[in-house]
Amino acid sequence: MNEGRTTAIFAAVAAIVFGLAWWTRPDAISNEQDLEASIVGKPIFTSFTDPSAATSFQIVKFDETLGQRERFEITKDKSSNMWKLPSHDDYPADAAEQVRDATTPLIDLQVLGIQSFDRGDHSLLGVINPDEDVSVAETGVGMLVRVKDAESTVLANLIVGKAVENAENQHYVRVPTEDAVYIVELNTAPFTTDFKKWIKGKLLDVQSFDIAKIGLRDYAVLPMQGGGYGMSRNFNADLNFDASSNKWAIERFGTFSNGQEVETPLAPGERLQESSLNALRDAVQDLEIVGVRRKPSGLAADLKADKSLMENQESLTSLYSQGFFPQERGDEVEIYATGGETLVGTTDGVNYLLRFGETDSSTRASEDDEEGLEEEDELESGGLSRFLLVTAQVDHSKFPVPELKPQPETVEEMLQMERADAEPEDSPEVAAEEAPLELPDAPVQPKAEEAETAPAAEPKESSEEASEEASEEASEEAASEAAPATEEATPEEAAAAAEETPPAAEAPAPASEPATPAAEVTDAPAEPAVDEPTATDPEAEAPAATEEDLNSCGPQEADEDEPEQETATEASEETPDEDATEDADADVTPAEPAAAESAEEAAEQPAETQEELEERLAAVREQIGKENQRLLDAHKEGVEKATRKAQELNARFADWYYIVSDSVYKKLKISREQLITTEPAAPAAPGGGAGAGFPGGIPGLPPGLSPQFGN
Repeated sequence: MNEGRTTAIFAAVAAIVFGLAWWTRPDAISNEQDLEASIVGKPIFTSFTDPSAATSFQIVKFDETLGQRERFEITKDKSSNMWKLPSHDDYPADAAEQVRDATTPLIDLQVLGIQSFDRGDHSLLGVINPDEDVSVAETGVGMLVRVKDAESTVLANLIVGKAVENAENQHYVRVPTEDAVYIVELNTAPFTTDFKKWIKGKLLDVQSFDIAKIGLRDYAVLPMQGGGYGMSRNFNADLNFDASSNKWAIERFGTFSNGQEVETPLAPGERLQESSLNALRDAVQDLEIVGVRRKPSGLAADLKADKSLMENQESLTSLYSQGFFPQERGDEVEIYATGGETLVGTTDGVNYLLRFGETDSSTRASEDDEEGLEEEDELESGGLSRFLLVTAQVDHSKFPVPELKPQPETVEEMLQMERADAEPEDSPEVAAEEAPLELPDAPVQPKAEEAETAPAAEPKESSEEASEEASEEASEEAASEAAPATEEATPEEAAAAAEETPPAAEAPAPASEPATPAAEVTDAPAEPAVDEPTATDPEAEAPAATEEDLNSCGPQEADEDEPEQETATEASEETPDEDATEDADADVTPAEPAAAESAEEAAEQPAETQEELEERLAAVREQIGKENQRLLDAHKEGVEKATRKAQELNARFADWYYIVSDSVYKKLKISREQLITTEPAAPAAPGGGAGAGFPGGIPGLPPGLSPQFGN
């Protein structure tokens, strides 16, 4: 009885305990079916909703070929709020957008289905955790992606495995703390460990069209047998680019003999191979780095070092291993490189000095880095990389000191400067133009014999004689107006012109008579005074032309010319004296000298007083001072702008060895054979051709045409 009661009591207690356990059970899912029903279609990371909350992004991979783990991390510095790369010695990153693009896919990442609950399937599905102890021969290791906030709280933690077959952008994934393997749709492209994708892509802030100068320092640093290192110099070259002609030119080219540089001009037939220089310009514009290493302490931003560097064995070892060798020069230490130097000069006055160090197979680009390289570059470099040191310098030759205009100290100096400035206007040519026009004397009437010999040339000769006494420009204008009318007009044309010409126009003179210069009219207004003719001057005895004189003057010609003379005489009679006077005024007025007008204006203006001259001196000094200051300010601004840019660049370059593909180095380093090429000799003329031809050629044969001979 007691045993049965005891059994009943135990059974009741067990039932009660089981009921309580069931009643107070947690929300955890008790079986796979319930788990699948509760997770499918739901986000994996419910607490991660804002990508800006991420302050740390980490990627861990396992290289099964090398059997080593690769860790990439980027974090935001709390003090500067800037992104940096702890996995690369805290190199500054340009990663705000990249972090956002990489973390956003993890927000609302929904489960499409559950592939397995069995831990044994992890290797098959590629979701083994790479952050745990993994053997070298391990396979099926996935990629771990981890996101943290400013408090180091994990917002997302996911192992990305293999891609699902026959499903675009679907992968097997697993949360590290769970055994279940999910199927999700996920773009893994942003999960890259390619270093250059997380930094500022271009190392140098240079465009190819900004490059105006290239300097090549071709030398090598080699180990010596007795220890230490020696330098072997090949050549130095400075080359300038002319954008207007799109051509390169050599400014300096020197080779070395017994350690001394000797200027070496190009030999006959040699020329620049501009394709190599243009390829270098493009390589500078596209220069990208595949890695960085921090430089040793004691080396300044401009690569100048003090002697303490020579006492720091650790720093020296670092420099030597990268292919850079410090050399004492007085109180400073210069850095030389095993691969030589290339200087790139830009139009904004900033030069970039590139020092090329040693190659090292241990700095091979990662798989992601190799994907970013062009196939041709990858084949050329063979996966090798090379160390590079970069410094920026100010090119002061781009900022010559401006030539300033001197300021006059006294009124006399001011007036002297004004006269000096006006000298071009007082040149003999200008003075001749401004001189008063001297009228020629009356022309001598030619004899009949002379008229028969050259009836049309006499007026031209008279005009040329007058030009010797008048200004050169005025005489040429008079001759150009008179000669065509005298030489070309015929009596018939003169008669027709006389009928059609209005009274104000001057009738052209017949070809048999010399044209009477308009300057002979004595009553022309505003005419400068001329010397009075003397009684002994036969030419001066000729009175002013009148209507009667025009009818009677002229050479006596043969009888057959008399009708023409009568026609011309009638034409001249139809032109009144007043019209001739008006025409003379019209001819003379444009030739009035500007000097006379200037003299009249100057005579009308009162002379400046000493006080006015002093005021004008002060104004001139102020104007010159402002102009000089403008030139100085522009020069100062240009130098300061270039200096600021060089300092900013050096602050970025200061702490780093840069690592570039060896194929890039081969484009930035030009040998003498690549720089200078030899023109091929012109081929000899083929034999069997025609000879030089007959001396003097053949009459009637066009120049350059060889005679043809047949059977």
